[in-house]
Amino acid sequence: MLFGATTKTQVRVMMQVIQKFCSASGEKVSLNKSEIFVSSNIHSSKAKALSRVARISLIKDLSKYLGAPMLHGRVTKATYSDLCNKVGRKLEQWSNKFLSMAGRVSLVQAVSSTMASYIMQTTLLPDSVAMEIDKLNRNFIWGQAKSSDSYTWRSILKSRGVLAKGLGKVVNNGLHTNFWLDSWLPCGPLINFTVRDLSPTETELPVACFCDEYGNWDLDSLIDILPMQILQKLESYPIDPSSTEKDKCFWTLTSSGEFSVKSAYESESTTNLAEHNKLRLVWCLSSCKKVKMFIWCVLHESLPTAAWLMLRKLGSSSTCSRCNNETENLIHALHDYPASRDTWLAIKPNLTFGEFFVLDLQAWIQLNMSGNGLHDELPESGIFIHTIWMVWH
Repeated sequence: MLFGATTKTQVRVMMQVIQKFCSASGEKVSLNKSEIFVSSNIHSSKAKALSRVARISLIKDLSKYLGAPMLHGRVTKATYSDLCNKVGRKLEQWSNKFLSMAGRVSLVQAVSSTMASYIMQTTLLPDSVAMEIDKLNRNFIWGQAKSSDSYTWRSILKSRGVLAKGLGKVVNNGLHTNFWLDSWLPCGPLINFTVRDLSPTETELPVACFCDEYGNWDLDSLIDILPMQILQKLESYPIDPSSTEKDKCFWTLTSSGEFSVKSAYESESTTNLAEHNKLRLVWCLSSCKKVKMFIWCVLHESLPTAAWLMLRKLGSSSTCSRCNNETENLIHALHDYPASRDTWLAIKPNLTFGEFFVLDLQAWIQLNMSGNGLHDELPESGIFIHTIWMVWH
């Protein structure tokens, strides 16, 4: 590659240098395969004149060298469009339906991510390009198909969780408020406090179904479903079934009850930070990918227990098929079931004296996963996550 001023004299000097090189080395330079590139501030007529003097074709783009683009202008997302397309084509060649989650992650790290790493050895990729590659990798890992929905509609659907978290109901006649799923009491949705599973029909009942025409609560029908402290709060809540005024919605995250973007943003930011810190512990674990993915599924409560299958109408009962006594959720399967409990006590007999068997699932996983203690010269966190893996499988 030769550099010089954009003058005919300089071009002739460069051609003489090429001729001397050919004479000294015995090699020959192919002018048909050679190219001339000039700065964008050079007039096109002058550039064409230089091309005619050298008898070499004029180009507007230096293209690539050893697979990396030769940068000579402003770097944009379009500069690296070939890289994004190459990653996309490579991912399309693989069938993620026949690979496990850990296998897809390993494939992305070993092949797809290295394509970008090669370019990044010499240049800094724009954030938009890095985000596009991450998006392609995520879609491959999670098996996400291309959506035909508009960006506006996808944004609305994504915000449903934020709205559901802050939306409350003021009950007047109780006809348009779901008794179990809506947040109409200060304690939140009552389905979070049930002591037994509800049928799909029960979860659709409105508030008005649980009181008489005078507003007296039918506590006898709820005494085997809700704990006593919740029934006491319910009894103190007034309702007028004969009222013509409909139930109203309000925003629980502001004192005025009016929605504000600021309150929704602050609530979501706090939740995302806590979720990020929790998941960061998973990926920092010293274990193989399949165990990390398993712990990730446990934290998201996405393993197919009987209760999980029943909730999605894929099973006929939520009762544990092994003990035929308790509801089979993750906390039951992993440490409340007698055989699981015996496994934990065989590893560490003094667990019955602490809070090991008292914590809820999320607190139990995070507390033991983040521990720094040793047991028989092995890290307790490592023993914990691999024992969970063994108990489940």
